[in-house]
Amino acid sequence: MAGRKERRSRWKIFLFNPKIEPMAGAEASATKEEQKKVKNELQEAWDYVSKTYFPGWNRRDKWKARRRWNLAPSGLCDRRKKLILIQSLNPGAPGMHEFNLTVALLIHEICHVGAFGHERKWQRLMMEKSRIADKNKEPKLAQYLRWEVEKYKETPAVTAQMIYSRIEDCVNYDAVGIKFGDLMKSIAREYGMTVKEFRKRYKKCLAVYRKAIEWNREEERLKKEFMGVRR
Repeated sequence: MAGRKERRSRWKIFLFNPKIEPMAGAEASATKEEQKKVKNELQEAWDYVSKTYFPGWNRRDKWKARRRWNLAPSGLCDRRKKLILIQSLNPGAPGMHEFNLTVALLIHEICHVGAFGHERKWQRLMMEKSRIADKNKEPKLAQYLRWEVEKYKETPAVTAQMIYSRIEDCVNYDAVGIKFGDLMKSIAREYGMTVKEFRKRYKKCLAVYRKAIEWNREEERLKKEFMGVRR
């Protein structure tokens, strides 16, 4: 039981990204000047990326970029709100300045506007941007974008069965007690989708979740019955 309680208390960190923990209180501790500086730097990076790597894509200025101090993934593309969210205080990448990393994250997330997940379409868009970076004599950025593509090429293609198995594992082992809405937010973010997009693509999520809950309860009941039997 102790193990389950411990896993339950850590489910948010596990589900989002075990390597990047939310930085609680960071936003509150930052001064107004620091927050203003961060906002200005993000706007500078946003303007540069929009003009250099995605000219004309946001002519009506509907899409915006914002920092999130406690964002667990490094970035998120929210198509419903037309927001690109970027994590503040990034751990960074070797040889890259904070501004350059922000540029790379923005490119990564804007590519998600036209491509779900990190599969072939997204990879193709990222490679196109890496070639632009080469032409602009930004070798570190080009290298980083290509590295991201290679990283996801090695990841198996996401299937519906993988998603449903993940839900079952979370309910029964990794995040016991998690609510359905929280689980959907967590997994959807991992794949660069909003909850609405995610559930539209994987329609059996709720049914799988409910079935896993039933199995979990049945397992607990059988364990209690078994432990109550004397030999």
